Amino acid sequence: MHKPLRFPAICTLAALAAVVFPLTSSAQTFAYVTASSREVDVINTSDNTVVATVTVEIFPSGVAITPDGKRSYVANDGSDSVSVIDTSSNTVVATVKVGAGPQGVAITPDGSRAYVNNGVSNDVSVISTFTNKVLGTVKVGRYPSGVAITPDATRVYVANGNSADVSVIDTFSNTVVATVPVGYGPSGVAITPNGHRAYVGNGNHVAVIDTSDNRVVATITVGTTPYGVAITPDGKRAYVANWLLAQHPHRTSQALINVLALDFIPLKSPVLRLATGSDSPTLGTWPKPAEQSLPARRRDKLG
Repeated sequence: MHKPLRFPAICTLAALAAVVFPLTSSAQTFAYVTASSREVDVINTSDNTVVATVTVEIFPSGVAITPDGKRSYVANDGSDSVSVIDTSSNTVVATVKVGAGPQGVAITPDGSRAYVNNGVSNDVSVISTFTNKVLGTVKVGRYPSGVAITPDATRVYVANGNSADVSVIDTFSNTVVATVPVGYGPSGVAITPNGHRAYVGNGNHVAVIDTSDNRVVATITVGTTPYGVAITPDGKRAYVANWLLAQHPHRTSQALINVLALDFIPLKSPVLRLATGSDSPTLGTWPKPAEQSLPARRRDKLG
């Protein structure tokens, strides 16, 4: 039996997922990081110290915070569940059973729903954050490994790692309304703050989808296996983490992270294929080409 592609959770660079939010009652900001087989670390970003460790279920993967900062939703890949953490006490207040192999979580801008992509059962669980009950399940492509929601909360974009496409879910009906071919092994997906574009990492490219008609309007060459994609709040930059290179940091011929200037891309038809170089949107990379290897401590964390 063919086993689905399995990736470790990765949001930025290492084999972990992290989300940062400001505590509503103070000026402090905390990061919630899934970094072990059954734990979530809470880091105070002012001094980068771990201030709490929350025990969840097996192999926590993706994590997302509600817009009001009161709850953290953690997808537990090894136990087919989502742990709900109260951020004021850093305790688990609910455990929600979902599909098989949950990988990531995205929460609607109004905080009312959480969408969880389940990599083994090939579906997305829709959770009410008011009741922490599953409202419905949406079948998508094979091995959904990334999920993102548009700012107006009308669409959910799900990257299907084993079917080379992206499923677009209508949040009103919770049905798939479009399927967008993007290339081999799509994983990370992020949407611009204005909701006009979805950026999807796949193979060694990033596919750019126009959300108005769900058409790929550009592909950008980056590093190998761009698993993580994040866009700055002003929508001007995209940071792309290349997972395979992170697992083999001695390979310094390519970058672990590509930094893209989104306003460079002249999104017009036909589909543009943009390589890195002087005529590309790539602003920079990390590490720099002159760097021969990562420090030993960083290598341990990555591989």
